[in-house]
Parts: sequence; structure tokens; C-alpha cells
Amino acid sequence: MRFRSVVLLVLVAGAAGELKSQSKQAQVVERLGRAASFEQKKDWKEAEAEYRPALALDPGSASLHFDLAYVLARQGKLDDAIAEFRESLRLDPPSAVAHQNLCAALHRKGDNDGAIAECRESLRLKPEYAEAHSNLGTALKSKRDVDGAITEYREALRLKPDLAQAHHNLGNALLAKHDLEGATREFEAALGLEADNVEAQAGLGSALLAQGDLPGAISQFRKALESKPDYAAAHYNLAIAFETGRDLKAAAQEYRAAYQLDPHDPAIRSGYQRLPQLLDP
Repeated sequence: MRFRSVVLLVLVAGAAGELKSQSKQAQVVERLGRAASFEQKKDWKEAEAEYRPALALDPGSASLHFDLAYVLARQGKLDDAIAEFRESLRLDPPSAVAHQNLCAALHRKGDNDGAIAECRESLRLKPEYAEAHSNLGTALKSKRDVDGAITEYREALRLKPDLAQAHHNLGNALLAKHDLEGATREFEAALGLEADNVEAQAGLGSALLAQGDLPGAISQFRKALESKPDYAAAHYNLAIAFETGRDLKAAAQEYRAAYQLDPHDPAIRSGYQRLPQLLDP
């Protein structure tokens, strides 16, 4: 009898442990469902609020660390995002996607050497990863390797021709090389895929401005600002377009708007400091 009693206790304890585990798993799944719903709405803060308790229930999950890192990055919480991407990779080192996302986060922090290393590791694991080629190109361009960037953007587009961000990035690189027709084609291709891509609208505006098409440039800058009124660079470039067309009052208004949004940018500050000349030529 004593023996049977011990066996019964062990079995009951085991069942209780299994039920507890199932309950935790159910809670994680429930929170993941809610987090996914918030992500679809681009409500990154609420998604984070679901991922954190889910991760507390399952701290060894590489995918949960990755998901949390992603929504942190979308909120601009780059230090926390980088830490979570690194933890995801500690738990699951051969994740090309995590290396690629860490590359993007490091680039946004200004660590271009680190970004390049992460993108190259992503591509070692998955050589035909178009997004990693595009992000590598962006990090290379930040290091002033424009030719290397163009090579990576073109490879990204060979692998995934409908990758709008790669078209936009290639357009920026070609603009830097003064290939205005090529840049225009790439910005238009990006907009053909994502009509509301404000960066591509602004990029196309810059390409048209450089070609002397003031009405076209002004139209594109205005479109970008309709969607993103706090886009300082678009205000600045619109100011240049107005100044070029000698609409000095409109130019002054846009220089002011750009400066209010980003007073630390040297070009924007220079434009703002020229306001007395514009208003009293």
C-alpha cells in the first residue's frame, strides 16, 4: 500500500506540472494573438505590452525575443531592440532574419560597421535574401561606398523585383552618382509598387528638381508632406524648389517649417539663416 501511495503521488504531481505547462502555453498563445492584432494596426506600444508578459512566461523562446525586438525597433527603442535581437540570436544563432533585422537596427544607431557585419552574416546563412542585400547596400552607402551599395541594391532587385524599398534605395544611390534619369526610373518604380511611399515621393521630387522640372518636383514634395507633415527634409527641398522658382515668400515658409522640425541639420540651419536675405533681397 505504501508503494502504491507513492506512485499515485508522483503521477498526480506529474499531471499537475503538465497542466501548469499547458496553462502557460495557452497564455502565451493568447498574448501572441493579441500582439499580432496590434501589429496589424501598427500599434507597436500595445504589441510590446503583450510580448513582454508572454516572454516572461517563456524566456527561452528565440522567436518571442525577436518579436519583441521588432516592435521595439518600430517604436525607435533601438538600444532595447538591439539587446533583444542579440538575445534571439544567442538562443538561435543561425537565424538569417534576426541578423538582417539587427543589421537594420545597428544602421539606425549609426553603427555601420556592425550593420555590415550582421548583414554579411545574414547573407552567409541565406545568400539569396533580398532584404539583407538591400540593407547591406544602405550601410555601405552610409560608409560612402556608393558603388558597393548600387551593386547590393541591384542584386536585391534581381532576387525580388517588387521590393519597393530597394528601388527607392537604388534611386537615392543613383541620385548621389548624378544619374538623374536612372534615379527617376527607380523612384517611379518604387511608387508603382507603393504609391504612398513618402520617401520615394521626396526622392522623385529631388530627381525632378535636379533636372529643372520645378512643377513636377513641387508636386512630389507636396504629396510627401500631405502624408507626413513633419518630414523636415521634404520641407527643406520644397523650399529649395520655391527659391529656385523665385517664390521667395513660399520658400521662407518652408525653410521655417524645416528648421522647426530639425534645427540641428546643417543644411536646414543654413537655409533658415538665409531668411533675412530671402525676405529682403
